[in-house]
Amino acid sequence: MGMFPFFGASAAALLSDRIATMQSAERNLMDLARQFGRPSPDATLDTCDTPVDAVGRGGCQMRGGCGPLVLHGVVCRAPGAAAATPGAAPLVLLHGYANGCLYFYRNLFGLARRCGTVYALDMLGWGLSSRPAFNPPGWLGGTFGPVASVAEGEAFTVESLERWRAARDIPKMILAGHSLGGYLSVAYAERYPERVERLILLSPVGVPQGDSRFDLELTWKQRLMFGALKSIWTRGYTPGSLMRTLPEGRGRGMVRSYVEGRLPAVRAEEERSALAEYLYTNAILPPSGEYALNALLRPFAYARRPTGARIAALAVPRVAFVYGTDDWMDVQGGTEVAAACGGAAEGPAVEVYRVRDAGHLLMLDNWEEFNSALVLACGGTLEKNAPEPIRVAASK
Repeated sequence: MGMFPFFGASAAALLSDRIATMQSAERNLMDLARQFGRPSPDATLDTCDTPVDAVGRGGCQMRGGCGPLVLHGVVCRAPGAAAATPGAAPLVLLHGYANGCLYFYRNLFGLARRCGTVYALDMLGWGLSSRPAFNPPGWLGGTFGPVASVAEGEAFTVESLERWRAARDIPKMILAGHSLGGYLSVAYAERYPERVERLILLSPVGVPQGDSRFDLELTWKQRLMFGALKSIWTRGYTPGSLMRTLPEGRGRGMVRSYVEGRLPAVRAEEERSALAEYLYTNAILPPSGEYALNALLRPFAYARRPTGARIAALAVPRVAFVYGTDDWMDVQGGTEVAAACGGAAEGPAVEVYRVRDAGHLLMLDNWEEFNSALVLACGGTLEKNAPEPIRVAASK
């Protein structure tokens, strides 16, 4: 397989095959979703494609062409849910970097049963949403260094999400974002606070300021490695860039090893295979949203515009943080925001939860307690015998 397999006479056929593979992997995860959360007989899970206006900095490589761009997602409904009342704000889930909407397959039915309508979206440039060109880095784009400003990187997702909301005629939503999706959820709530009833940040990236002394504490060998990684980062290269250079067998093997190593809670072979197929195909589809990463973050996941102070200044009534007890994202970021908001006359009320036996991928590591944390963050009550997350802090 060449470095850029979407160029050449067979590009359209290859892309069509890979989209079909991604759709098949998505259907498999949707089927598996019914094994979790005790869905009621009338509960439904459907795909939904929503046209949005053109957003981006170039032609569309996938699902767009000359027409409007499309945001893809799934919607889960449980008509008998406690929160399934007319006009109730739906829960909208945004995935993290290199993931997609079906990363929440273990959570959808359980959340719909307690929270009402639940949407999970492929953000613009990911999954089966349109993938407009985002000025690829290095020699391909003709420039070196960051390919976009922070404002451009945020707007790529924020403005497409707002157009999705308007197209779906949703006055307000409960917005929940995981990892990079959490960072972008903050950016959306900052730009459109009147559209956010509650904001839920799931192990969000970008909250801490970062430590300027970090580089000073490295050995010379670590400095060399850090310098090399920093150079790669600032030129905009991504994990997907590497994956597309690899033979298919090796790429699939790497993703399979990742699933087995990072997600020990996913034990069944059928589930592992479906998840690995979903992640691998997502990674090798045309690059788009992944190129926003180095515009938004400095090396090692510190934000160029940290969100801690931005969250404290939001005109949104309630914010909740949810972390895993084994999370590489530091819960201190959330507790510091809660402390800052606790002493402020204005700003949101903030709660911080931790999910036991869960790392950064907490929605899969411990899906039941993760669901409980989201139910509480949505303002709901837990069912009898539902596992209760650890409540770490609250500001008000």
